[in-house]
Amino acid sequence: MNNFIGDILIAFNSLCNPSIGRTNGPPWHLESSLSEWELYSQPPSPTWKGFPYKRIQHPEYEITLLGEVFLVDQPKDKLDETFLGIARRSESANLLNGHCLLLVWNKLTNHWHVWTNRLGTLHLYYAFDGSKAALGTFFPSVAQVASAKQCDADGLTGFFNFGFFPQDRTHYKDVKVLRPASEYEFNSRGLLVSHKRYWDWNFKPDYGRTFNTTVSELNSIFREVISDQTDSGRVAIPISGGLDSRTIVGALNDEASQSVYAYSYGYTDSSVEVSIARKIALSSNLNFRAFTIQPYLFDEIQHVTSCLEGFNDMTQCRQADVMDQIGHKADYVLGGHLGDLILDDAGLLEMTPNNLSESDFLSLALKKTIKKGADWLNEKILANLISEQAPDTILGNMTRDEIESLKTIADYDFRMKVFKMEQYCFRFTATGFRMYQPGAFPRLPFYDNRIIDFISTIPSSQTKNRKIQIELLKRYYPDLAKIKWQKYDANLYQYQHFDTWLLPGRFLKKATRKILKQEVIQRNWEVQFLNPTGKQGLYQWLLSDGLRLHDFVEASHLEKLLASFYQNPTAASGYTVSMLLTLSAWLERQR
Repeated sequence: MNNFIGDILIAFNSLCNPSIGRTNGPPWHLESSLSEWELYSQPPSPTWKGFPYKRIQHPEYEITLLGEVFLVDQPKDKLDETFLGIARRSESANLLNGHCLLLVWNKLTNHWHVWTNRLGTLHLYYAFDGSKAALGTFFPSVAQVASAKQCDADGLTGFFNFGFFPQDRTHYKDVKVLRPASEYEFNSRGLLVSHKRYWDWNFKPDYGRTFNTTVSELNSIFREVISDQTDSGRVAIPISGGLDSRTIVGALNDEASQSVYAYSYGYTDSSVEVSIARKIALSSNLNFRAFTIQPYLFDEIQHVTSCLEGFNDMTQCRQADVMDQIGHKADYVLGGHLGDLILDDAGLLEMTPNNLSESDFLSLALKKTIKKGADWLNEKILANLISEQAPDTILGNMTRDEIESLKTIADYDFRMKVFKMEQYCFRFTATGFRMYQPGAFPRLPFYDNRIIDFISTIPSSQTKNRKIQIELLKRYYPDLAKIKWQKYDANLYQYQHFDTWLLPGRFLKKATRKILKQEVIQRNWEVQFLNPTGKQGLYQWLLSDGLRLHDFVEASHLEKLLASFYQNPTAASGYTVSMLLTLSAWLERQR
């Protein structure tokens, strides 16, 4: 099994020894240093397993890999040679296939080089305040060493409206997150020398390949990926009521099926999601455990804030309630993230330059990204921060900048998916991966380079309504296809009748729930907030005297919001309250 490390930090030209860590465990340890910089590390702790890491010493380079790399068509014992080749530029950084990033100190030039993976799933932050600089995996420690801590109003505009920080922005103007598929070079004083992408999206649909062949090849590639990612360590698979986790389960080989640990979590003991997951696990003879998510948040709020670092709505990561227990059973979690995006269409299959302008595409991108519930945040907080520009102007400008770099992708449907991967998946989904790391390190089969390369050859029309994935399950894993798909309350042989002959049955179920007054809980914030403990916690974190949140919004506005929320909790007001709680907890963490 890989060695693990808690976090790393490189401080340039700084007399400030880092004192802020992710946990209250051991202090930062000085690993190596020169006159201009110091490299620190923190070990894992009982509440933060951290990152697999590998360190390679060479006469010319000191190489550190964070995360894991799964080499394609090369022996596993060639990893060291591969990393050395990337450092020397005799090998492509495209070989960094995994949830990882590579840091290299060039001993001859005294420069630092960082390579992120294709989709930027493992985050590294860079700060420069005009004199000091820092690189590290934990945002607060990077900011402590080398940030003037001036609020990035544009970044917060994105945070409140999108639910994540767009581009490479963070809470502070002078702290950035390193972008995907990139090489960064920093000199001995930590100044950014260069930044360039080593890989770009290249959509080349293969119209000569039949649909059936596409399904067959996708299954073959995916089985290879799953075999690689279950070949070492103790692996857990979270199963949902959707298609992606059951596709992973189907692709397991016999040996992996005997050893993986499957689990699912729902919001009630009678959760439909858990019921479906149990059937999927039993169909494949997997060891399975079901969990019911409890009102954990206010007991764990400091821990959740440390893991997510204030970058997404903390109620979105319900795995926080179970990761301690999962960590006793597994070292790695095999997540189904991204599958529902890359194996579905984006709703733009019929769109061409003849019927959709670039400005229309921008409007659609914004519409798909802006959250309901942001209006209150815009009015009560952002109006005081960005008086010179309206939020929609700032959001439009940032989104336009990001879309501009994607115009080489002529297919609008694929371009929209890439936009989401470069923004939402990079800044929101990848942040959520950290909430697994108190117990286990994420492995991400749908992010594998082999999958990304293959979906870049699939004509967008073949992904409509997930028909490739559905056909794959029906053809190769029929027992799993016969199990209900939660989204449609029907299996994969019947779901297409969702709005026809299945409609009376759906109506009857809904009527029965109403008559029996069966509560349907669909969101984690309902579990965390709509109870006496949750209400007390919200009032404490939003209304207590002396909170830094009150520097941004008057307590009287918050009091009215909470009163309205508890009178009529909706998806929009739930989002508003969750984002305020996330900001407040993050602000208090910075004291």
